[in-house]
Amino acid sequence: MPTIDILRKSYEQIKQYPLFFFNAIEEWNYSTHETDCYWVPEAVYVFEGRSNRIYKGSIESNTKDILFAFGRPCSEQVAGNTEYIRLELESFNTKNVEHVKAVLTLFLTKAYNPSDRFSAREFLWMLNSYYIEIPVLSTALESFDKQTIQPFFWNALKHYSMCLSLPKQRLIQQFLATKGVSSSIYFPQSLNDALRCCYPTIDFSNENRSIFQLIYIAVRSEKYKDIELDQNAESLRNPTNFFLQIRKWLGDSDYKFEDFETLSNLFRLFSPDVQVLLVKRYFHAVRIANVQFSQDILKTFQVNKYENWGTYYHCAHEASKPIRLAVQLLCDNILTFLNSGNTTLQTINGTLDMAYAQCDTNSPEVDFGLKHIVPVCNGGAVPNTTYFSGFICYKVVFSINEKAFAQESILSNFRKYLNLYGRQQSEPLCHNDETTLQQCQARLANVHACDNCISRGINRLDKYEVKLEGDNDNPKRSILSFFTNISFDSGSSVMVEPTQACITSDEVRHRVESWMNQNLQLVKGVNTKLKSGSARKLQDGWLAKKDIGNDYYPIIRDYLLPSWCTIEPRRNAYIGRGVLNKETGVDEEFIRTHWIRSSNDVKIQEKENAVIIPRIIAALNERLDVLPDNNGTYHIPYEMELLRKLKTDFYTFKEEENSTIFNEKNNGFMTTARSKYDRYCAPKYDNDINFVTQLPFMWCRGKECFKTSLGNQTLASCKTWSQYTILHLLEILGFPQITETSGGNEASELIRSFIGMANKASSLFKRVRCRECNHILFPIGGSNFNRYNNFECRVPTCGERGKRVYLSQCHHCKTGLIDSRDSARCPNGWHICPKCLSCCDDAVYERMASKYVLRRLPIPPRISEKLGHGHNDKEEYFCPKCGGEIATVRDEHSGRIAKVCQVCKAVLRGIMTRPICLW
Repeated sequence: MPTIDILRKSYEQIKQYPLFFFNAIEEWNYSTHETDCYWVPEAVYVFEGRSNRIYKGSIESNTKDILFAFGRPCSEQVAGNTEYIRLELESFNTKNVEHVKAVLTLFLTKAYNPSDRFSAREFLWMLNSYYIEIPVLSTALESFDKQTIQPFFWNALKHYSMCLSLPKQRLIQQFLATKGVSSSIYFPQSLNDALRCCYPTIDFSNENRSIFQLIYIAVRSEKYKDIELDQNAESLRNPTNFFLQIRKWLGDSDYKFEDFETLSNLFRLFSPDVQVLLVKRYFHAVRIANVQFSQDILKTFQVNKYENWGTYYHCAHEASKPIRLAVQLLCDNILTFLNSGNTTLQTINGTLDMAYAQCDTNSPEVDFGLKHIVPVCNGGAVPNTTYFSGFICYKVVFSINEKAFAQESILSNFRKYLNLYGRQQSEPLCHNDETTLQQCQARLANVHACDNCISRGINRLDKYEVKLEGDNDNPKRSILSFFTNISFDSGSSVMVEPTQACITSDEVRHRVESWMNQNLQLVKGVNTKLKSGSARKLQDGWLAKKDIGNDYYPIIRDYLLPSWCTIEPRRNAYIGRGVLNKETGVDEEFIRTHWIRSSNDVKIQEKENAVIIPRIIAALNERLDVLPDNNGTYHIPYEMELLRKLKTDFYTFKEEENSTIFNEKNNGFMTTARSKYDRYCAPKYDNDINFVTQLPFMWCRGKECFKTSLGNQTLASCKTWSQYTILHLLEILGFPQITETSGGNEASELIRSFIGMANKASSLFKRVRCRECNHILFPIGGSNFNRYNNFECRVPTCGERGKRVYLSQCHHCKTGLIDSRDSARCPNGWHICPKCLSCCDDAVYERMASKYVLRRLPIPPRISEKLGHGHNDKEEYFCPKCGGEIATVRDEHSGRIAKVCQVCKAVLRGIMTRPICLW
């Protein structure tokens, strides 16, 4: 039986109703090459990194994507941690009195809070998703007080049963009749007529479908149980029934619908997805002049007087999912735009206000539904940094490093390799002086006198013990043989003293050069012509072979110097993603006649290559001061900065052989940007042209994008109203938000800011949960400018009640989220961004001080004392985990640079002004 671990103190709060919701997820298993299916608890139950995921097959569920389970303490202990308790999970069962009683107890507990709109979540989920066992339900109710509590449940059953299927409504009606409570069946006649019209052979009064599902079937389904809709029904051609009118309105883009009063009243009975469609269809009706736009109608879509129906839908069908707020966010922003004089959309404060008002405070998750509101990125066309080999091929020719053959350099390198392959010997010293431990007078008197001495020193000897094994260590033997005549037999320990074992510098040079002539490719020098007309002589040298092996690269680095480079256009380079279709003449006719299967078809690659090669040559001619030889190859002296710039500009980051072979692998310059999550398209055009391809591009998330997803974001280019976004809706109202540029369509700054704001609000809201009791955190203090930086828990029984939690987006990188529960402070008291490590700098303090100077007020000591003492502008960074100072460390063997916390030793990789923490 599957188990989960939760905090013991959390279990004590819920032990009367240990009920858990799990959501289904799928993940690709790269080992088995299959999809693994798991149940993961809703975020409210994830404690301190314990995901508590369980295999989907280990427990049965009544629904496909949501598991409702009962947790029972088991004897098995959580290894090494008494703060946690382990629970065995049982799939919820309405035949189990204990399970049903737990649901009733939880509902009763929640109902004492009148502001809890989702108090009936588990209760309504049980009624809708499971068969109602009346004897078990009756037994469970008997455990509650008959005079006060049982009538509460009878009224609840009467109230919530109207959301259920007709068979369940009748079952509850019969049960309540035995208690003397009268109730009625909720099944609007208009809905009944619509269903009978669409599916005359089905008796929906016996179907186990909730009222919400019946409405969906009436307005959206094309078939039900493989029974086709009777398209010949006269009432479907010219419907008078409300639900059939909605069905035709959603299916016929020219149909004129007028009954918006009824639509407003029943709006929340539609599923969230249908609600989004209804809003878009309303704007389409405005566009084709079937109805005059009214803010009042939009307000009823945003906040409905029958809002509770939306809550009931969520509890009955999506209980553990985030509350969907796409309609509310969309309508709120359009109304804000119109009421602000057509200048702004909603602020982050207003968006979070809406999230707080709509969410379940016991499980505060919301889904702003941006994929329904703004254009979703389709991957675009971005540089293929994974598989693209580059627009050029380059090779580095090496020559002898004369300085490396000085005797001191040879000894230094010999010691480096001995230390790398062996172990340096040492001896203990007495009291950190020159007296060895063997000569210590106290030790001579008592052999154990120095065992616990804290003043011991270590004298490192110029002596190394080397032990090499079989054939795998042959490269090490070969490298050591450059410096010594000592033989390193397999498995034997050899003691080496460098000064005595090292051969002469002339002999070392002879051995190294002999090895290079045998293992490297000798290259003859060339005469190259400069653009100025003069010539340049480049000397003979060596090229490193691919099969040389990484073990020998230290020798190349130590005894050779880069001398000159060969540069040539890559002969099989192409663009990809159809970006050059116009220039190459690839149209529908070409695709059809040449049987083109994809944009990576070899025929398209060849046509693109013919276009791009002259551009590569033109770019090289512009960048280099030499002329190519007869084969189109450029020969230039090695300059590290020049080569780095060429590799960057020509997207070439590794040495590869040139080739004329084309294949259908994704090796072109452009590919699609892949992401596990939805991304939203709002690129910015800065009139940029790519240096090599001469193609215009947009900036998106700091990267080039050559083909955006905004091509259909104008009314003229949109194929159907169901694809409308907020850009189309604003254009319908007379305020287009798209500008056409040579790089493609560009969204306005208004839209870009809105997407950024919504993403920030979404990431921030995911954090406003108390980690002690899992209840939502409430904002405290703040200003009208930003009310959502400081939070606290207000649950009376919570140990974290009243403790301040600071949440903010990083002011520097704009993407890192600072949470005071996780982010340590720098010595100046600023929280450290976990993504870019920013804390404070001099400019921040100068801006803070200038506010007081301009108002002619004294600068507070907390600011004046820090002037000139900021950190980041002085390349001073601190660990976001512990606050310790970060130092830059170079690995002696690999030469790589890493940033390491001096306190917790967390490694922060990369050489960047704002390194990214990857502990």
